[in-house]
Amino acid sequence: MALPWWLAEAVQINWPGLLLLVFSPQLALLAQLGLSRLRELDADLAAARLTGDPEGLAHALAKIEQVSRAWRAWLLPGWGNPEPSWLRTHPSTEERIQRLRALSGSIPKQIWQEAAVSGAGPSPIRRPPRWYPGGVWR
Repeated sequence: MALPWWLAEAVQINWPGLLLLVFSPQLALLAQLGLSRLRELDADLAAARLTGDPEGLAHALAKIEQVSRAWRAWLLPGWGNPEPSWLRTHPSTEERIQRLRALSGSIPKQIWQEAAVSGAGPSPIRRPPRWYPGGVWR
């Protein structure tokens, strides 16, 4: 709508503002994808701290990647990974495995067992289940 006015030189177009409007959705998407990759790495770190076994998690990731690669080769022969790493939602499996293996000596073993040893946890249910109208048991 402003194009005829611009051609008649009756209005000035703010080119930096226009370029910002054009490219801001793509920049926001790239920032969101980067944040997703960081959250995935944080989730791996939290899982390693919870289980106390980053080597086991690395082994599980390698196994999952091996199975998914076999399915991909069978269902989509000739498929590679054409998208660059900055367009992915997850970091590469190799990077995740390397980070977990680097943590293998620095995380104390079995943090989750401290709560079980101290006696903290849910108490056993002492009453029998009850029947309610509609056949629901609680």
